[in-house]
Amino acid sequence: MKKFSMAAAITAAAMIAPGLAAAETSNYMAFKGGITEVRDNHFDIAAGRVNSNYDTGYNVGLAVGRQYAQGRNFSVRTELELGYQEADINNHRVGGARQNDPDGELSMLTGFVSVYGNRDMDLIDGAVFIFGAGAGLAQVEFKDYGIEGQAALMDDDDISYGFHITTGLAFPITDALTLEGTYRYISIEDVKFRAVDGTSTEQRVESHNFMAGLRLAF
Repeated sequence: MKKFSMAAAITAAAMIAPGLAAAETSNYMAFKGGITEVRDNHFDIAAGRVNSNYDTGYNVGLAVGRQYAQGRNFSVRTELELGYQEADINNHRVGGARQNDPDGELSMLTGFVSVYGNRDMDLIDGAVFIFGAGAGLAQVEFKDYGIEGQAALMDDDDISYGFHITTGLAFPITDALTLEGTYRYISIEDVKFRAVDGTSTEQRVESHNFMAGLRLAF
């Protein structure tokens, strides 16, 4: 899946590049933020596997991009984005047993290069459908995982590669200002980290993100 997603993004970029060179263009900045739902994950210690579940967290992002008009109802955007998301531990389970007073916080600092398509919608007057994907790097930090008031079982971070898939709706307010609401799936691949006792874990870290934002053309 991850190889297919990365290859699809590269192929799509190669196919649209010739058309972008001749298109009418504009630059923009984007500010976005919302809520994050981190998917359950785990870490290993010498005594066994600890499965972790998360509270609802938050995300914020800042992006700069360029929009290329491809016709009356369609445009393409290329974008560089720096984002951050964070979520606290809700519970840890060991062997199916829920642990009292869980502690820990997951955070991700992400950098993505993205391509979006934007198409005017006939069904909703004034709305623009957004669909896109991107690839990049993320620093993933697992902070103070364990039981509150006790020594942490795991506290580590790693930098790895990943991708996102994003879709949503945009509503132009003026010629320069656009409001958008989007859903984004993020997957960071092959994240490696080590528990305090030296036990290693490698896994994918995934999240579902619901965001609202503003784009300002200049």
